[in-house]
Amino acid sequence: MVGSIFSKNPLMTTIGIRVFGNGGELGSLLGFGCMRLPARNGVAGDIDENPAARMVGYAIKRGVNYFDFYLAHNLDAANLRIYDNFCIHDFLKAKRREGCIRHLGFSFHDSVKALGEAVERYDWDFGQLLLKYLDRGVQEAEGQYDALTRAGIPVIVTKPV
Repeated sequence: MVGSIFSKNPLMTTIGIRVFGNGGELGSLLGFGCMRLPARNGVAGDIDENPAARMVGYAIKRGVNYFDFYLAHNLDAANLRIYDNFCIHDFLKAKRREGCIRHLGFSFHDSVKALGEAVERYDWDFGQLLLKYLDRGVQEAEGQYDALTRAGIPVIVTKPV
């Protein structure tokens, strides 16, 4: 995933762990999304660092070791064309080789067909899907999940409830 941190937390068993991908790394079953950290005066992007640090510390103390602060977001059919035209994946792979990116991943919100195109074209370490516990049909989530697992790409679930 672009920009993830896998901390070495001895308390990981508090929330459960799994092997992430083929590298044998252990990842917490619960992750911490950093898209909506507390902002100063409600200004997006102006992170209020003290409460944000308390939130992250709280999560780490309870076993969270997956922190999502950037990934190739919303890789749908239209954005995939942009991704192709600007050679974004080549740039990100170079950053991964340089050590700036540990796990290269994407979030996806489109059809199973479009997902198949993204999986076929590029090498991914994970895919993040909107997968609701009570409505697995939202955005063809079940079909997307099956497509990623068939391709051997680990799935990270966002907004399960």
